[in-house]
Amino acid sequence: MERVTRRELFVPREISDLSVARLLPVESLFFYVGLIALGLLTVVSISRARWVIYAALVITLIPAVITEDNPNIMRASAFAVLSPLFSAAGIVWLYSKAAGHRQVRRFYYPAVGSAIALTAAVIILRYSQSIMFREAHFQNFLVLLNTKVGGHQQRYSRVYMERCGTVDWMYTIAFTGIKPAQYQAMQKEFWSDGMDHFTRVGKFHFRSKA
Repeated sequence: MERVTRRELFVPREISDLSVARLLPVESLFFYVGLIALGLLTVVSISRARWVIYAALVITLIPAVITEDNPNIMRASAFAVLSPLFSAAGIVWLYSKAAGHRQVRRFYYPAVGSAIALTAAVIILRYSQSIMFREAHFQNFLVLLNTKVGGHQQRYSRVYMERCGTVDWMYTIAFTGIKPAQYQAMQKEFWSDGMDHFTRVGKFHFRSKA
């Protein structure tokens, strides 16, 4: 649970994993304030919405907490829908505490909104302009490699591909121009340890360095 809520809630585990974080860094204060403040905010007396949200928070974290196999982070993906509600509760509650300070109230929401927009803009800009960030765990090099191979494959009866990256054979199928019907008819060789590892798909042979 620590890995899901502390290390990857605001700041990714690695700098190259910008898209892993669930909330913007600027939301760190508001989120934790909101965890408590949601239960203190004045709402319609018959409304049970906040208790439903608390229950949903616990439920969405359970799959990631009780499992260790990859990708346990993705099992907490539903939390991304709930987490902004706690941030919003924190923002509203802090605003309510400034009831006697008109100047603070006047600038509070514009300042918070600007901070959120600025943080989001910085992350989006860094992500969109960095080859390293766009590459992180998406294996764009395999897309480029197999697209290039696909343009030359017709000249060869066999194509040997050195194993690199993860599930590299899927990229070969997806980006060398193989049609679904062609894939179904192709001869395939693979071994399995719970996950299939292809050593051959049609004319493509996948070999390790060893």
